[in-house]
Amino acid sequence: PRPDQRSEMMWNDVNADELITRFTKEAFRHREPDAEFIDGLVSYFKNLREKGSTFEQAMIDTLAVVLASPSFVFLNEEANGESSSRKLSSRDIAIRLSYFLTSGPPDEVLYEAVEAGAISDAKAYRGEIDRILSKNSRVLAEGFSSQWADFVRFNSISVSNRFPTYGEGIRHSMKQEVIAYFQTLIEENLPVSNLIRSEFATVNAQMAVHYGIPDVTTNAFVKVSLPSDSPRGGYLSQAAFLVAGSNGERTSPAVRGMILMNRFLNAPPASPPPNVPELGVGAEGPVPNRELVKLHTSQAQCASCHRK
Repeated sequence: PRPDQRSEMMWNDVNADELITRFTKEAFRHREPDAEFIDGLVSYFKNLREKGSTFEQAMIDTLAVVLASPSFVFLNEEANGESSSRKLSSRDIAIRLSYFLTSGPPDEVLYEAVEAGAISDAKAYRGEIDRILSKNSRVLAEGFSSQWADFVRFNSISVSNRFPTYGEGIRHSMKQEVIAYFQTLIEENLPVSNLIRSEFATVNAQMAVHYGIPDVTTNAFVKVSLPSDSPRGGYLSQAAFLVAGSNGERTSPAVRGMILMNRFLNAPPASPPPNVPELGVGAEGPVPNRELVKLHTSQAQCASCHRK
């Protein structure tokens, strides 16, 4: 378009009902909306236009109704079979798969696989997983690892200014390391045991300097082999885990143990009993962390949890 010759809008009042119908079907994840619902949206749009709203504003307000609908906000799953042994439909399986792997609705290829009945075939289903991951492994790594590694806790830790090298830059790199590491596990289909111990790290130049790993000069995260005597390797030695397992001043064995029980063993510890004494109560002067934990474990009201 030029100032003296503007191009005609693709969507206008003539085909507004088509836009509303197509948008609603896409928002409802290819489930056909009720005709009554569409008629109500079209009437709402026309009413706004009659009252003087521009096409754009009237359409925004109309589509906002769609995005506030329970059929968009929630996954309304259709069950097949009797209530005692219900099975999800192929479309709903595909939707669950897509949201888990991509944090979004299925793409056209996955919808086409649903229509072709391929989702019910185990080989074709695994093929769709491979196809999605081949182009979206980063999305899965970001969505899964940020929750599994509990970035909420990591973000809440205020590290003491006694550690002057800890700034926003390295804080960002610490989280990106976790994501890049998970992405490597996905792309190379590596055993989950690598979360405990691995012979490689995934670092950029900043994290490599922090860990004392030589010869990494790129800002991108790359996979590097580790010597056999390296203390690194696996999620448990990554800075994000070590920061999350602290109080910002010092390491916290209890918190790290809690994270391990939650994330690795699926056995979250019970809530602490009331009136638990502070960790340093009973110590005569400053003592090492290990001694503080031993002291805490020896107290009856604490020992049942802390021994784990």
